[in-house]
Amino acid sequence: MDAQPLDATDSEVALPDENQMKKICRFIKTLKMDELQEYLNENKIGLTNAVVKKNEQPLIFYCFEMNDEDSCFNALKSLVESFKLDPSVIDKIEQTILFYAAREGYDNVIDWLVNDHHLEVDKKDMYVQTPLYYACAKGRENTLLKLIDMGADCSSLDLENQTALFFAARNGHTEICNILLTNNCPVNQKDKKGKGAIEIACKFKRTKTVEFLKEKGADIPQTWVNSQPKAVQKNKAKRKPKSVFKVYRLCKITKGDEKLVTQEEFENDFAQKFPVLYKCLVNNKLEEFKKNIKIAPLPPSPVFSSWKKLAIRIVKNLKDSEGGWMFKDPVDIKKDLCPDYYQVIKKPMDLSTVLKKIKNNDYEQMQEYLDDLRLIFNNCILYNGDGSTYGIAANSMLTKLDCLMDKYGAKYYM
Repeated sequence: MDAQPLDATDSEVALPDENQMKKICRFIKTLKMDELQEYLNENKIGLTNAVVKKNEQPLIFYCFEMNDEDSCFNALKSLVESFKLDPSVIDKIEQTILFYAAREGYDNVIDWLVNDHHLEVDKKDMYVQTPLYYACAKGRENTLLKLIDMGADCSSLDLENQTALFFAARNGHTEICNILLTNNCPVNQKDKKGKGAIEIACKFKRTKTVEFLKEKGADIPQTWVNSQPKAVQKNKAKRKPKSVFKVYRLCKITKGDEKLVTQEEFENDFAQKFPVLYKCLVNNKLEEFKKNIKIAPLPPSPVFSSWKKLAIRIVKNLKDSEGGWMFKDPVDIKKDLCPDYYQVIKKPMDLSTVLKKIKNNDYEQMQEYLDDLRLIFNNCILYNGDGSTYGIAANSMLTKLDCLMDKYGAKYYM
């Protein structure tokens, strides 16, 4: 690269505006660093304090939006070595790019940052969490081992008095739990609510992890003494449902709203719409009618008396589905370790919020409700990517939603 980067302290050098930053990001994403240098020199732009407006992060963090580790690494090296950006700069929640490398499992980047640029392995962010937490939450075994070799503390506590073991247990990363416990992470650490990692694993139905932590000596909560937690209960034989006397009522459903009708109203309406059939029924000549008239199949009867009852059933089924726990509650950027989530996702949604909106009558039509459901899973795909674990789960839930709609005859209410 022949051209030299402009000195950011020069009074003639300006920070890029929003449109210029978009071009700069395109140069970085395509690794066209020579063209980037020419563009900066032509426009007298400096990158030292440049911030990407999309997420309000220093420019160097943009490298982690690239598709693979090699591209990310090459972009980082160019920005640091050729454009003199500081690799130890922090974002709004006091994280360095080492946190992002740990989350993505970019081990070569971690080597370079720690060994060549001396970034702190146990740097704490505003939640008092270290890069090790992110590697554990995402199940990065090799990255965790590398951080431990570099001196990372496995027993470190965050603001909630939780170790990285809590996050590994929450996501069912049993091997990560094993590595942590082997490296002096306490199995019975209690958080500020008095709960241990085993209870977190149980809450999120991580049966294998619960059993592993029990084997490693985790304290069994008192509430489990007389009854096992749901996550580890064995399947019991299903009891035959008791026969129940059911009472049916005549009703007419129009645009999802139920209206009771009397026997007389029903007969009059039926006689007007199907006079020939009505006459045959009254005169007990139905068999004669069947021989002479081809009867079109009747549309399927609705399963529920109103679309809102159907909507509640679908939400509950989605919550109970495999992977449904991922979409149950609003994203917590601290617990879910995704600090930029609300910068990327502008209209967040979750199953609990949808259920609340149904009960508060916030939806006027069923289509609005379905749009919110699909928004939940599309948000997940947008943030995590189609091929990620969460993206695959989101696509599975979209398929599940379509199956439930067909199963319960949702089109009847549209």
